[in-house]
Amino acid sequence: MKKVLICFLLPVILFISCTTNYAVRLAKTEDLFYKKNYEKAVDTIRPLAVEAGERDKLLFLMEAGVIMHTMGEYEKSITAFKQADEIAETIKKSVSKQVLSFIVNDRMVNFTGENFERVLIKFYIALDYCMLDDLENARRYFRKADYELKEMKYDDAAWKQNCAARYIDAVIAEFLGEYNTARVEYKNIEQLNIKDISGERYVLGVKENDSSDISQYQKNSRELACFSSSLSAAAYNTNMGELVIIHQSGLAPVKSSRGRLFDDAFFKDALTVAIGAALVAQGAALSTTAVIAMLGSAENPIPEYKIRDAGEIPVISINNVPINAFYVMNNYGQTAMYNFNDEYKSIVTKNVASIATKVTAAAVASHIASKKIEEASGGNPLVGLLARVTIGATTGAGVAASIKPDLRCWRLLPNDFQIARIFLEPGEYSISFLFKDPGRNTSPYPGKIMIKPGKPVFLTMRSYIVR
Repeated sequence: MKKVLICFLLPVILFISCTTNYAVRLAKTEDLFYKKNYEKAVDTIRPLAVEAGERDKLLFLMEAGVIMHTMGEYEKSITAFKQADEIAETIKKSVSKQVLSFIVNDRMVNFTGENFERVLIKFYIALDYCMLDDLENARRYFRKADYELKEMKYDDAAWKQNCAARYIDAVIAEFLGEYNTARVEYKNIEQLNIKDISGERYVLGVKENDSSDISQYQKNSRELACFSSSLSAAAYNTNMGELVIIHQSGLAPVKSSRGRLFDDAFFKDALTVAIGAALVAQGAALSTTAVIAMLGSAENPIPEYKIRDAGEIPVISINNVPINAFYVMNNYGQTAMYNFNDEYKSIVTKNVASIATKVTAAAVASHIASKKIEEASGGNPLVGLLARVTIGATTGAGVAASIKPDLRCWRLLPNDFQIARIFLEPGEYSISFLFKDPGRNTSPYPGKIMIKPGKPVFLTMRSYIVR
């Protein structure tokens, strides 16, 4: 009997030892990052990324990339994100398409991220190249992101599309003379109703001297953020340069536990039915009630996202003139929360059979083990009873402990990506941002920018508040 108990206890011990909480490991780095102590944040996450096993390596590299991007170390950010991109591509090739899966021991598998998160890896690489004024390489990575987004059209809902990537891709394509690509990207944005881009279509028409588009969209050109050197409203002309600001606003929501599995009546009812079906399928002479009892302390394996800082849309101050020009072009927070929270019942339905099968298999194995011990004792009913109680309790505790939510998530992301495109006459301008909340932190950004004729200048800034 002692050997049998060891066989049941060993997996439980191994499980507990292998599931150190990701948020705990990242806590020091996260705290330093929010305090804008970026150098020390990098120092703390570097060994985590190096020492991380295959399960978490992708996630640590993505976090490291965000830190280095935020502190303005764009080349180092590219290095980290390219390593992450290689891992993500390997996962994509080696693992078949997985519907959201929160089965037993899910935390033991490699972190893969969602499709819309993997697109963000390429987005950040492209954005880093924009900040290095390497628009050719930025264009290459926006093309890679576009390829991913096209694939997602067939597998994912439209709300998972990244319009921030498409918009900046269109701006760069315009500058590089790839007008048809810009037009296609604008049409993609139009279909998603994120922003009225009629003004942008007018600018594109002027740049390629398309009289039809000029005529069609000229009436909408007044909606453009277009200014003279004195910051008075002006009509667009091709001598103007462009200031493209990417504001990474707020803190991404994070995963948290929903509590005990059986606190949710929907999940409990669905699991009860599924366990009954699994017992019948396996021909197991066990009661559904007994198997269900094994899950008394189990957590709901499906996490939920909770908001931290939903961010704020600031006013842009250029030469002390306030300008409202930001649009939320990608709301990562809403996408992540909708992906889990609003599809909860659908996710339960898709995964409950898998959980029931695994729980039933553990119950059957426990039953067989206790019967063998009773037989080995010469059929002594007291030995059999003791075996059933001991092994049943051990197995039940192990199964309940293993059914936990996978709370790993990309914690250092912003809640959303806002973009402002402002057309200005060539010259030097001072810039700052005005927030309603005076406690909002901002990452470093240049206080002055130089606008050159016909060329885009990119500026990225992060803001957040930790409550």
